[in-house]
Amino acid sequence: MPEIGYFCLSEPSENGGNMYRFDLNGWRYGESSIQDLAAKVRRHVPGATLPTHLGGKAFGLSLAQVLCGDVFTIPEWNAATRDHPLPEDLQDKHLQGAFVRSNAPDEDWGDPRAGVHESKYGSFAYGFQKVVDQLMADCDGVVVQAHAYGVGVVIDLGWSELLQRNILRVAIGGPSMEGGRKVYTSPTWDNEAAVGIFDAHTGEAIVDLQPHSFDLRRVIDKMVKEVVPRLIEWGIDFGLQFEFLAELNDMRDRMVARLGDRYRPRDELVQIRPSPGALQGTVELPTSMGTLLVTTGKVNQRGSVTAELFLVGGPNVRDPLELSRNLHITGEYGTDFDELEPIKPLIAGKIALWDIGALERYGGSFYQVLGGWRLGAVAQLSSHAIFINSAHGTSLPTYRTDGLIRPVFEEARAAGLLVAIGRDALWDLRMSLRNNSVSLQILSDGLVGQVYRL
Repeated sequence: MPEIGYFCLSEPSENGGNMYRFDLNGWRYGESSIQDLAAKVRRHVPGATLPTHLGGKAFGLSLAQVLCGDVFTIPEWNAATRDHPLPEDLQDKHLQGAFVRSNAPDEDWGDPRAGVHESKYGSFAYGFQKVVDQLMADCDGVVVQAHAYGVGVVIDLGWSELLQRNILRVAIGGPSMEGGRKVYTSPTWDNEAAVGIFDAHTGEAIVDLQPHSFDLRRVIDKMVKEVVPRLIEWGIDFGLQFEFLAELNDMRDRMVARLGDRYRPRDELVQIRPSPGALQGTVELPTSMGTLLVTTGKVNQRGSVTAELFLVGGPNVRDPLELSRNLHITGEYGTDFDELEPIKPLIAGKIALWDIGALERYGGSFYQVLGGWRLGAVAQLSSHAIFINSAHGTSLPTYRTDGLIRPVFEEARAAGLLVAIGRDALWDLRMSLRNNSVSLQILSDGLVGQVYRL
């Protein structure tokens, strides 16, 4: 069994506020074990049930129950190994089906790649046991978790070096159609999720979000008023990632109409893990320069770049070199094509600015971005998210990762600094490039990105 990580302990500051740091690098994977964390928690919650032998997912759900069970709803779950099967009455308890998640020893807590092993939804009418058997064979253990329906929300709690405060970076899934009905995506795989930034101690919006599908302020307030103070009290000072399925407004309204003040919204906390490796990093950031253009939570990793900007045009831009198409070709096939020669000096050493509409959706954008790296771009900017580092490369749905897409995704996401800056900032830069060259400094601390115009 692999060793599963240790955390650094420090005493809370006198005011329990911004001087207390939830260090993104505080959980060092593979150097110790979760027994230390379990013992730490039990000193504050005597008798807390925190099994350290059942697997990483079971430990995370047990920690969620101890930490947040009185604040959020934890969907009912059961852990099973090859020697200890699932309860026989499982189908009676979960009539709508259940999520089947890997419960390998390294899941979440022992490997910096969040979502190392695949999780699936299984209907009892269609092959549920086959899903369980497959994951059991792959991972030696599974967690079966009650079906929950809502908006996928991922909250990363950590210290932002750029903002000099602990923040909650909140990524929210969007509406999608599945089997003729509206469902909502999860930021664990949806790279186009909306992202906001909030102060972890006050709830102040730094980059605001106004979702219409659910009450985000309800979730933020619970985190700020209940969960963050409890973590400080317990001396837990490493970054954490929380995954929710938040209750939709229409469901809340129906239940309030039926039950009145007796009803409490069910915001379901389905996973807790340390900050994944995609959020960590030790690259030293330089001092910021120039004029701040934008602050964003849509970043793929930690890093910094200073360089001149180059526009990759969209469908409404005259583009005799067919940049978007040729960058896709470069990503899919390589750089050994004569038509790429005029493009190489334009891209190499530059920051690629993808105009609105220039990036293809889903798998196509992976090839385009990879093509930019192969031709020498030092960073890439877009109006919307390309790769949010709350998304887990190994957790993308199968239809998005068939064939070559998975390795393309993983290489393109990790090859260089990617930041989404929004339409207004992109339009400002695009207009400036009409008459002058533009140079930028891009900084990312792993949670927050900032773009400065030089």
